[in-house]
Amino acid sequence: MKSQWHTLAYDPVRHCVWIVDQDGGRSVTNDAEAVVAEINQRHPACRIIYRDTMGNWDELRHRNGTFIGFAPARDVLPP
Repeated sequence: MKSQWHTLAYDPVRHCVWIVDQDGGRSVTNDAEAVVAEINQRHPACRIIYRDTMGNWDELRHRNGTFIGFAPARDVLPP
């Protein structure tokens, strides 16, 4: 089952995409590899910041669309 999320904001100047976990199906956290691959196709090389189901902002770190880990991103709030 695929995660459900929506794009909250995209900032091409800051090279960031913010998404929000919709808390349906798999979570963004548990489906991170697929989420990163999909977003990287739409917005290559952008940072991916997501709000999890607990309301925390974190980053899905990746290298060329391959998920490499999580990082806190509370300082990179959406515009």
